[in-house]
Amino acid sequence: MKVKGTDEILGGYNPIGWDKSAVRCYRNCNDSFIFSLKNGTIQNSILSRVTKPVNAIYCHSGCGPIFGAGFDLAMYYWFNQDSKCWHTQKSYEKRIRNASTFENDGFSYFSVEEYEIFQISTKS
Repeated sequence: MKVKGTDEILGGYNPIGWDKSAVRCYRNCNDSFIFSLKNGTIQNSILSRVTKPVNAIYCHSGCGPIFGAGFDLAMYYWFNQDSKCWHTQKSYEKRIRNASTFENDGFSYFSVEEYEIFQISTKS
């Protein structure tokens, strides 16, 4: 996700997939992680591994990919509108956004300029 008005790129990886047709279910995975990249400053990148694998991925038909039980990195309903995406730290080890972006409720809200979702599949 390219965060609107910043040089941040936020994202996540999960090797078990995401079911966009599912109705509210968590998927267990030990290898998921979320990350933050900043254009031009790779040394400031952050990688945050899952600490609660049972809540690694949340699948829901009305949302984009959601990482974590606290919705650690979420593209929620109408995520193309202002501040409909957010980050918090509940099921992953580190915050991936600067502390100054967090509200009193412990969430960092943001808008997305553009996003991409990739699926890796094996060659038959």
